Amino acid sequence: MTELSLNDVNLSRAVEFFKQGQLDDAQTCLLSVLQAAPANPDALYFMSMIDFRAGRTAVAENRACELVYVMPEDGKALNLLGNIQMNLGKFDEANQTYARGMKSDPTNSTIWVNAAICFLGQGKPERSLELSREAASLEPDSSNAHNVMGSAYLAINQLADAKKCFEMALSVSPGDIDAKFNLGKVQLDMGSRDAAIEIFDQILMENPLHLQALTRKGDALSSARQFQDAESCYRKALETEPSFLIAYIGYGKLLLSVAKPNEALERLKKALDIDPTCIEALMLVGKAFQMLDQTDGAAAAFRDVLSIDPSNYDAEFMLASVEGTGAPAKPDGSYVRRLFDDFADSFDDSLNQVGYDAPQQLLKMAETQLGESVGNGFDVIDLGCGTGLVGLEFKKFARNMKGIDISPRMLEEARGRGVYDELETNELLAALVRHHNDTDIVVSADVFPYIGDLESIFLAVTSALRKNGLFLFTVEAHSGDEDYRLSSKARYSHTKEYISMLAQRRGLTIVDCDDSSYRKEGGEPVSGLVVALKKSA
Repeated sequence: MTELSLNDVNLSRAVEFFKQGQLDDAQTCLLSVLQAAPANPDALYFMSMIDFRAGRTAVAENRACELVYVMPEDGKALNLLGNIQMNLGKFDEANQTYARGMKSDPTNSTIWVNAAICFLGQGKPERSLELSREAASLEPDSSNAHNVMGSAYLAINQLADAKKCFEMALSVSPGDIDAKFNLGKVQLDMGSRDAAIEIFDQILMENPLHLQALTRKGDALSSARQFQDAESCYRKALETEPSFLIAYIGYGKLLLSVAKPNEALERLKKALDIDPTCIEALMLVGKAFQMLDQTDGAAAAFRDVLSIDPSNYDAEFMLASVEGTGAPAKPDGSYVRRLFDDFADSFDDSLNQVGYDAPQQLLKMAETQLGESVGNGFDVIDLGCGTGLVGLEFKKFARNMKGIDISPRMLEEARGRGVYDELETNELLAALVRHHNDTDIVVSADVFPYIGDLESIFLAVTSALRKNGLFLFTVEAHSGDEDYRLSSKARYSHTKEYISMLAQRRGLTIVDCDDSSYRKEGGEPVSGLVVALKKSA
């Protein structure tokens, strides 16, 4: 047998061994080929693949580089090298390699998909979206292309588009577990908790130890306040993989939800043992210390976040709250949106736990002020409507009931109550300024603890109200020298004098002002004001 034919035999045997998963046998055959022909491209390709699968990524990269040197325009070779470079975290090099591959083999959708994955890993979802769209146009039946496209949409918070992509991936490949998991994840993010749990259960029927599905099911159950079942999911995930970071984070969140900050800290510190730079874990550690009134610990956690990400607004705001210095006039809108989007599923239950009755107190005050005209149809704006608790109380005498909130997830909950004629997702001031002399009542329950400076709000409300219109609202109160103060719990309180000054400045008359608590904290009533102002002209 000639050397050439022997190499062919060894190569054929190596390929068969590779397909059967007998990697050691395949490697033995390939080494024989390379000993006789060091630049054999097929042998270099499969040797690189074997090393890559075995975790010998540096060796795999060297062999892939040799392969690309031999075949510099081969798309398959460039794709392999790009994959290895991406695995090593060499994203820029991988991008360059994929670009060469897409240029030399432009119809190979796999290269486009992997390039899209690489940009997604770099935090560049817009570019990932472009590449995955091209991949899907090249190969419409590629579940990978649709799945990556959905992940890119998810990264830019276009949830409906992400959902369509994951559904498309499953339509062409019903067994694609990654696409199924991603669909469950986006369903949960969209507030379709039951649908998400059903999908995670399907995955767990196929693979009871699917760590991601276990953890996300735990998240879904926790948001439904099914804490015992959620805890079982997190425990099972961690028993299977004790270093599974996101299970510790989910478990920590759950324990904070049931007011067990010390136990939460135990789980969160384990998360930080795995990844000391995990910003989500550090933020939760800060929250746990806040719950324990340990401001030094909370401040240290928020400072750690800022040392990793100096532009992190949430950490900056929370640090200001626990240190009592540098508080902004109001928090950034994106911070408030994230806060309430995350809170939407459990919002009503959480308020029940703290004895919240602001809507009822405001309704009673409104009925007192309106007297015999209560039955008339009024145009009402619910400012910061949340899940619609105020709407339930005020709808009975509203001709038109409009709810405004910055959180899309909260508005979905409000929409489900069926009490609003109109709902608008917007920052409060941006929505208010479009109203002029067209509103009878503006009501705002437990909203101003998330805004410090109320000057602009009072101005916009005054402009929106008709003559004799009412502005009904609650604030948390303090008796210090500052007009408003940011507490260590990241909530603003205001003085009665400040409210009086703003009312006088805007031509509003204080017709009622009760020193009244409308919620509790740690079982103790929080000092508050329930206020009614009237526009006289």
